[in-house]
Amino acid sequence: MKRILSYNKISYSSPIGRALIGKELDDTVTVNTPGGLVDYEIIDVQYV
Repeated sequence: MKRILSYNKISYSSPIGRALIGKELDDTVTVNTPGGLVDYEIIDVQYV
């Protein structure tokens, strides 16, 4: 996952970033990772 841990940011071009495009708060997305499917719930959105 392309995520800058110290700033808690996710790149829109990463697999999780692409899965989040068009989603809203409280939506759940499923991302296919090398370790299998992972579900994420959107609990906060900040544009920087």
